[in-house]
Amino acid sequence: MLALEADLLSDEEFLRIGRETKSLQEVVTRLLELDRVDEAVQDASQADGWQLVKLADLFVQYGQDAAVERMMDEKAQQERYTITAEWLKTHYLAKNNLAAALEMAELIFRKRPWYAEYQKMREISMELGNWEAVRLAALMFLESTKNISTLVEAVLDEGDIERALQLLQATKPPGPESYQWQYDYARTPEVALKAAERTEEAYPRASIDLYQQHVERLIAGRGRSNYQVACSYLAKIRSLYEKLNVTEQWTNYIAWLRKRHSRLSTLKEELAAAGL
Repeated sequence: MLALEADLLSDEEFLRIGRETKSLQEVVTRLLELDRVDEAVQDASQADGWQLVKLADLFVQYGQDAAVERMMDEKAQQERYTITAEWLKTHYLAKNNLAAALEMAELIFRKRPWYAEYQKMREISMELGNWEAVRLAALMFLESTKNISTLVEAVLDEGDIERALQLLQATKPPGPESYQWQYDYARTPEVALKAAERTEEAYPRASIDLYQQHVERLIAGRGRSNYQVACSYLAKIRSLYEKLNVTEQWTNYIAWLRKRHSRLSTLKEELAAAGL
């Protein structure tokens, strides 16, 4: 409705009605057309989330990069989530402003300390030539916040298998009955499984430990498909025991597992089918 009446209203009337009806897109567009940038920033700042991102794109379209960067940076520092920081990072990368893009990547990482964000920081800082400083700060942050999952992924990526296992060994969970596992699989299962796959050659006993815990998780999930996957990991465990030339330990383990889950008839069927 406001757009239909745009040609009939004065600028001030249009802005007044637009503000009363919360038509931010139209209000900010008109202010940018009038080169009233400070007012446009004031009105746009009322928005959040995707609405704010759309308004930010308007500022860029009208060549008001400096104004929108200041506005979005203030929002990015205050917001709980990362949508504004993501917009700024993409914006700065498009302008090849790597230093500013890295600042946003670091801000995103502190709010969302996932391995994917760690990789993005590395990608940008490698281009800037300051990865080592950024890396050390990121690892210190992960350690101080006890984010074991991302920390393990980071050190695994660097090939530091021993450090990854040290981190997973930080909390030793009690195993059921006679099995006292040495590594903390439950705290970060997906990453622990990745560690198990990476440590097979150098630390086969660590892989056995983590694979055994993964097998228990799969069995606890019930269902034939889970049991089939569990059997594939049991075959890996058997191969690792054979590699260590301790087949009697495999015999003891598989007997223990069969007894522990003796009521699961479907599991027993899958064990037999897999020759276990």
